[in-house]
Order: sequence, then C-alpha cells, then structure tokens
Amino acid sequence: MKIKFARRTKSIVLTLSITATLFTLFYTYMLIALYHEANQHIEQSSRAVNEKVSERIDDMFDKAQNVTLRLNYEMQTITLNKEEIWGKLNNLSVISEGISGIGINFFPYALSESIRLFSPYIYRANDSYKQANVDDYYDYSIKQSFESSGDIFDHNIAQWLPPVYDEISKCDAIKYEVPIVVGGHQLGVGYSNYCIKKIINEINKNDLGNDSYFILMDAKRNILYNSMDTKSIVNIKKLLNSIELTASKTWSKQVRFNGKDSWVHSRKLANTGWYVVTFINKDTHKKLVDDVHEKSAWGEISQYLPLSSLLVLTSILWIVFVISKYDDLKPVHLWCSSFVISAIFTTGTLYIWNQFYSTYTEDTFIQDRVHNKASIRRVKLDYNIETMSHHKSPPIFVPTSLFIQSMEFVTAYNIKISGYVWQQYPIKTTLSPDDINHGVVFPEAETISIKKSYEHKDDKFLIVGWHFEGVFREKFNYDHYPFDQQLVWIRVWHTDFERNVVLTPMLDSYENINPSALPGLEKEFVINGWSIEKTFYGFRTNQYNTNFGMPAHLSKDMRPELYFNISLRRNFIDPFISYLFPVLVVLLMLFGVLVTTSANTDKPERLGFSASSVLSSSSALFFVSLISHVQLRNHVGTSRMIYLEYFFLVSYVMILMVVLNAILFSLPIKVKVIDYRDNLIPKTLYWPVLCGFFFFTTLIIYSN
Repeated sequence: MKIKFARRTKSIVLTLSITATLFTLFYTYMLIALYHEANQHIEQSSRAVNEKVSERIDDMFDKAQNVTLRLNYEMQTITLNKEEIWGKLNNLSVISEGISGIGINFFPYALSESIRLFSPYIYRANDSYKQANVDDYYDYSIKQSFESSGDIFDHNIAQWLPPVYDEISKCDAIKYEVPIVVGGHQLGVGYSNYCIKKIINEINKNDLGNDSYFILMDAKRNILYNSMDTKSIVNIKKLLNSIELTASKTWSKQVRFNGKDSWVHSRKLANTGWYVVTFINKDTHKKLVDDVHEKSAWGEISQYLPLSSLLVLTSILWIVFVISKYDDLKPVHLWCSSFVISAIFTTGTLYIWNQFYSTYTEDTFIQDRVHNKASIRRVKLDYNIETMSHHKSPPIFVPTSLFIQSMEFVTAYNIKISGYVWQQYPIKTTLSPDDINHGVVFPEAETISIKKSYEHKDDKFLIVGWHFEGVFREKFNYDHYPFDQQLVWIRVWHTDFERNVVLTPMLDSYENINPSALPGLEKEFVINGWSIEKTFYGFRTNQYNTNFGMPAHLSKDMRPELYFNISLRRNFIDPFISYLFPVLVVLLMLFGVLVTTSANTDKPERLGFSASSVLSSSSALFFVSLISHVQLRNHVGTSRMIYLEYFFLVSYVMILMVVLNAILFSLPIKVKVIDYRDNLIPKTLYWPVLCGFFFFTTLIIYSN
C-alpha cells in the first residue's frame, strides 16, 4: 500500500499553510506596533517622574540660595553687633522652611579687635530651632578644620560646596555660601545648610513601584543616595561609568538591568551640578500599557503564548505540505517528519516553560503595595475620607513592622514561621502609649506563641517588640506545579479589636525597602525547595459578612489591613527529577515496546514480540507510573489537578493505545493504518502525538 495525497488535499494544505503564515506575520506586526506604542508611553511617563523630582530638588535649592543671598542683604541694614546679627538670623530661620541651618562665619577680628572669631549658627533640632557658635566646636579659620570645603578666606564667590557632615545638626548636609560684604569689604561667609536626608525624603515621596530605583549623585558621580540593594549597586556603577552624564542636561536610554527592561533617565540639577538618575522598570508602568491595549483587540504585549502556538501550527502545516509533494512516501520520510514535528512541539513547550519561569507574576491578592512612604500616605488619606463618609470614629495609625527569621512548609497549606514584630507608639501627643493596648494578632495562625522581647522609650516614641512563632494556614494555587510561584502573606491585626486601629509599616526600620533587597528577611534565610523573589508590605481591604457583634461605627469592613508578603518561586529541579523524569523514562520504554511490534518472521524472534508480552510490559510500566503519580499527589496535597499530573495522564493513555495497537496488529483483521509497512504509522505518530499533547496542555494551562 502506498500513501498518496490527492491534488485537492495538497491544495487545501497549501492554502492553510499560506493563511497561517500570513496570519502569523500580521499578528507579529500588530504586537510589534503595540510594543512600540506602549514603549513610547512608558518612556514619556518615566521621564516625567525624573523631571518632577529634579525640578522639586532644584526648587528646594533655589530657596536655600535665596535665603542665603537675603542674609547678605540684611547684613547691610544693621550695625554689626552680636545681638542684631542673632536677631536677623532668627528672623530668617523662621521663613527658611526645610533648611537645616543658617549661619555666618566672620573672619578673625572682623567685628572688633577684641573678638577673634564669631560664628553664629541657628539650626533645626526636631521641631524647634537652636543656637550654636561654630567656633565652640572647631576653629573654622584653620584650613585643616575646613578641608572638606577649603579655606574660608578663598570663599569670595557665591557657590555650592560638596556635602559635608554637620557636627552641630548631626546630618550630612550640602552648603550654599555667599560672601558677606559690608562697605565694600568682605567680613566673612554667610551660608545655609540643607540636610541631604530632607532631599531623600522628598525623593521617597514618589512611588516608583517594583524594581525601580532612584539614585542621587554629586558632580563627581559619587553616589549620595540610592534605593537599590548591594548587588544592584555593583551593577549600576559599571553602567553609570559608561554614561556621559555631563554631555547634556538630560539623558535617557533603554537598558537591560538586573534581567529587566528599564528606562534610565538622568537630569543634571541646575544649582549644584548633581544628577538625579531614575531606573524605571517597564512593568511598573503596566497601567499605561494596559491603556494602550484597550484600544486594540490583539491582547497584551506579553501575549507570547498565542504567537508560539501560531508558529508551531504554521511550521507543522508546511511540513505536511512538503510531505504531500512526494508521490510515494518512504519510511525515511515518515521518520524524518516525525522527528521534526516532535522537535517543534518540544521546542514550543520548552519556550513556554522558560517564559513562564523567567517572568515574575504579580499576585493580585494584595490590593495596595507599599513601595515607599508615599504609598502609606495615600492609604491613610483614602481611609480618613472613608471613615468620615461612613461616620466612623477617627482612625488610629500604629506603625508596625516584622522581621522573619525562619519559614518552613509543614503541609501544602500550613507554614511554620518565626520572627519578630514591633510597634511604635507616640508619647508627646494626644494619644499616649497607655491609651490603647500594645500587641498584635495573627488571624491566620493555627498555633501561635508571642513573647515580649524588648521595650525602648525616648522623648517621642515607645517601641515595643515581640518574638513570635507559629503555624499559619494559607491558601495556595498549585495549578502550575512545578513552575509555580507562591505568595506567603502574614496578616497583622491590632489587639484592640473594638478600636479603629490601622497598622502601617515602619519603613525607617529597614536599610532598603526595595522588594528585591528582601527587607524584613534574615540575610541567610533559606527555605528548602524555593527561591525568594521579593518581600514587601501591602494593604488589603477585606469585607466580612458579620459585624462581630459590634456597632456599625466600629465595623472592620473596608478597613485596610496590613500584610507582610514573601514571594517565592519553586526550584523545579527537584520535582523534575523526582516525578517528571520517571514519567519520561516510562514513555521512552513504552516506545521501545511499540518498536518491537512486527509481523516480520525474523523480527519477532529477535525482539520477542507478542501481544501478551506487550500487555505484561505495559502493565509493569503502568504501575511504575501510578506509584510515582500517587507520591506526587501525597507530596502536593491539593484536591485540584496540577500541571505535572497531565504527564501521568497521557502516559496512561499512551499505554492503553500501545496495548490496543498490539492486539489489533495480532488479530487476523486487517486495519490498513496499523498494518501499513509493519506498523510504521503508529510508530511514527507516537512522538508527535505525545509531544503535541504536552505542548497544547502547556499552552492551555499557562495561558490562564
């Protein structure tokens, strides 16, 4: 029997191949067009963030300059005695909001022959101003005492000086100075200090999102502030050294940083020559991308699954068309086609695995993620409005933070967690630490042990810390096992259940709050079988179908609840070796059993083919697969079907098909498809059918 394709069949296959090719090209073109359109929106939005921060910092420096220049003007209007000088400084300090200090360093004997040094300085301490004399701390007329900014006698022009540590106000500060000239003679140097921490606080008011960073550099490219983790800083220094930042006032470039596509924007500050550099992860501005997608019916830019399926389908259609050109198909043609089609399906499956495993998926469980203090302020403002509109009692916000020391999966849905939790209560306010109870509640804890560990009190706050250890019951989705990502969350309530208390994270408790820096986690933290992606705080507004027996104004409905979240990615090597590898071995051995099927009088003697031998071999392979399947179900412990189970299901189906093929082949009934060239068609279809099932199953599972 010869296999031939009718002319009409060839025409249909050719038409389908051309149609699939054109549709694939058109789909690819639409995705590329959408990508470029969204990329422009992201670039414009991320540049606007950089410009906003840069303009704000420039405005802050402008105010410092104006106050210092006014100081020089005020010196022209008074008699130079200590009382009047202190009075002018006091007046200027009142209007110089944000400036950490303002003062004058007079030259030796500039005021009188009896006064060698006079350096009045007014600085901000907490919420008030204090006076100090710089010469009480060091002799500023000696060059060595002022070596960080040079000898004061050289400072005869208005200028910004490099950052120095201000010993009086106890902060790193940048100084703007002007010469104090009276009657044509320079008597000293007037200056204002701007605390760099205030600049950093201004930067942190902007919510950049995940994997996006701020960097503040001085004119010599020394990094004054960064929101990155240590590993990222090493990488960023190499990148910044290759950038000609001084070439223009602004600079933008698209880069691949830390495995993510990002926009880098740099803007040179007009006053100081410093640089504000922002690294904006494209995914941070996904809302803009979604706005672009809504204009089109072609789906998301990251829609790689439909494209991969189109490529696979188009390739297979062209292979079928090439095969149809042969009038007499030989075994080598069928085996080559089988190999190529199987390779295409396998490549498609591996591509989807790689895309899914290398892509961080944002869990939608947490509604409001906390990236910086701006995120907390937004939640506070929204809830204040909510409480007023529903006539609830005013909310009490209690800063609370956690530090996790260990975590272990006890079962599929139970996790043992230990660590520390602490809270901050104000002292000198209408709400004293004694007005509400101290403590936290973990609603998801099945068993919990909380012991008070420490207590610290200063002029403004009381800090209370506890050590906790317990087993938490949480819901996880294992549908994508073994390429799944899980979000472990710890919900925290306040012990005063009847009070309108909202817990907020204490971001100042951490060196770096970027999620990739894993704030709140032990540095040597290890959890078997998982890698840690991110840690972050978030808020979720839960709705309850009960009022807990309390009046409506005390209801917990619509109250933002604090969550500490740990994002995990499973290490797939262990499940692959333990469960997937045995299934693949079973399928390979099953193919070996299928290959022994032959009606040739010589081959059965060499291969030992008989329907009974195929049945016994298949039974043994079935039990091997079944035992591994049962172990997988016991290990995962979920009631839902998971992705890896489909490999076991297809192995069962293939075992049945091989047994059925052997029985039909042994019967005197002639089935052309089975009898053709000594059972060649079932043998050549084995791997394409198997790999095709794996591909389409993977496509469907991971597209959800």
